[in-house]
Amino acid sequence: MAQVDLSSGHGPRPFRSAFGQTPIYGALEVAASTFRAGNILEQAATTNSHRVRIMSTNSALIVGIAAAPASSVQDTVLPVWEANPSVEFVAAFKGAIASTLVGSVRAFSYDSTLGIHYLDVNATSAHVVVTGLQTDIGTTNGFVTFRFLSTAVTPRFGF
Repeated sequence: MAQVDLSSGHGPRPFRSAFGQTPIYGALEVAASTFRAGNILEQAATTNSHRVRIMSTNSALIVGIAAAPASSVQDTVLPVWEANPSVEFVAAFKGAIASTLVGSVRAFSYDSTLGIHYLDVNATSAHVVVTGLQTDIGTTNGFVTFRFLSTAVTPRFGF
């Protein structure tokens, strides 16, 4: 079967929204941020809890997906696609594409070489539910549509 070679441009992005347009808002970044558009963002910890940063492993504080790259300057307002369970997104999936993926619960992992978040066949936590396949069944690596689980996102904050 075919194999999809993932690249740095294959980060998660909006696919379809019940609102017609994916909700987007401004969020403040932490100092020295290095994320790119398409990276999953989480609420930063403690003294920076009103800011966002690139998601760490197994986060339960997801706020959304970066719609623009980080500036590395603290408190810069960045556009973020809201992690809203009513919005469908598309993301890379590392593993065999199979019909059994639809309806399964998956988590994000980070590929530091490519600089992207992807849905992982082996991830142990639960961030999303897969809603559809965007790559042929039997392909190694590919793309799936998903919705964020309400238990994986933090309430919206920002501008």
